[in-house]
Amino acid sequence: MVNCEWINKALRVEFTTIDNQLYYKTRPCCHMHGFKIDKEFQNWSKCTSWRDLETHSNRKHFIDWQNTQPGFHTACHPCETATLSGSNINPMNHWNKNDSVDYHILDVVVGNTCNLACPFCSPSVSSLIEKITSSLPDKKSLPGKWGHSAEKNGNPLDVASIVSEFISNRRVGTLKVIGGEPLLAENWNEIGKVIDSGVCRDMCLTFTTNATVMNKKIVDNLYKVKSSSITVSLDSINENYNFIRWPHKWDKALRNTQYLLDNRPDSAFVNIDNLVTVFNFEYLPDIIKVFEQFPSYSFNFDLKPMGSELDFKVLPEHILHNTLKKLNNTDRHSCTAIEYVLDNYKDLNQQHLRDKTKNSVEWFLKQRSMSSNVLGKDTIEYLQL
Repeated sequence: MVNCEWINKALRVEFTTIDNQLYYKTRPCCHMHGFKIDKEFQNWSKCTSWRDLETHSNRKHFIDWQNTQPGFHTACHPCETATLSGSNINPMNHWNKNDSVDYHILDVVVGNTCNLACPFCSPSVSSLIEKITSSLPDKKSLPGKWGHSAEKNGNPLDVASIVSEFISNRRVGTLKVIGGEPLLAENWNEIGKVIDSGVCRDMCLTFTTNATVMNKKIVDNLYKVKSSSITVSLDSINENYNFIRWPHKWDKALRNTQYLLDNRPDSAFVNIDNLVTVFNFEYLPDIIKVFEQFPSYSFNFDLKPMGSELDFKVLPEHILHNTLKKLNNTDRHSCTAIEYVLDNYKDLNQQHLRDKTKNSVEWFLKQRSMSSNVLGKDTIEYLQL
């Protein structure tokens, strides 16, 4: 029997506004593959009170499943994979049993307002992608998740009100805020007021940012919580960063990251994160050399959804071997992840998606008016760009 504290005492909530009324849907955690959750639990429900968040049928479904089923839910693929591979980094083991809180974490998705258009993202998470794709006639042919439909944001004032009421009535260990880009004024201002009110003083605040916005007001909020944990998604360096994190620039992202590191309180933990894809896989050795200057950094090899043509596993074995050799054990987690793929290459590789990958990469290069030189040379040769 799998016992997961995310299911027992965690809550991820997404909000949208329909006819001026706040709606929501929930799941236990952000690590789940949402498209593998039963369709009946993917529907929006009207939000009339903070109590609705914990009485949602989705929450009961997963609690009942955990108490009656012997293995992982199909949506729990990342944790199942981590368990089978013996990885020490397993989201399922993140929380220890803790009776001093009602919820380990309240994970709030504030909306899709975002100022970047990353290749692996979608209109439901980036308003810039939504803007770019809204005028394109054939959305089904768009690469990656760019053809997905966008969902309307929840009204920031209503979202903040529900969040404030929830954490005022329940013992919550961590408030997690996610976007879109959560630090944009449209997303952060109302949440910042909740933090300023003092209801979060005994809590941990956590959020992921794309490093396009960083200022004194945001940093001041970090001094009004018990502790904070901040993930800065950079995903690459130099021109390769400029391609992936378009239209932002690497030098500005680096300055904003350094500002955060220089001005944060001692209670703030900052981790620099990199999502590994077909775009940046070859650059891993160079990225690690730069990331080593930061107090903490990590690499995420799990690209959602499964079977994406942007997954690094579309690359042939010789490219994986070459990159692994260049890493030379400089980052053991990355090496372990690549070694696992190589050991199980026949079952995990995505080479059958090569033509789709080539078309997608070409589409993004054209959309950004960039040369293929922003990619690794072996990747360029393999895809014949």
